[in-house]
Amino acid sequence: AELLTANILAAPLIELAPRFSQLLLPRGRFALSGILEEQSDSVRQVYRNFARLDPPQQQGEWILLSGQKP
Repeated sequence: AELLTANILAAPLIELAPRFSQLLLPRGRFALSGILEEQSDSVRQVYRNFARLDPPQQQGEWILLSGQKP
């Protein structure tokens, strides 16, 4: 996939990370939302293993994480 979006909670995002990594093409971008502020670091740790992450964006208590697979 050239672009992957997911608006689900942190636990499923972490569980699905290996599959998302397989689905993303090189240079593919992703946007992950539905992440509570206090869970954002744990999600970032998993996704930084296979992608370059953009700075997180916050709206209230919710975080959007985005990035690109090299």
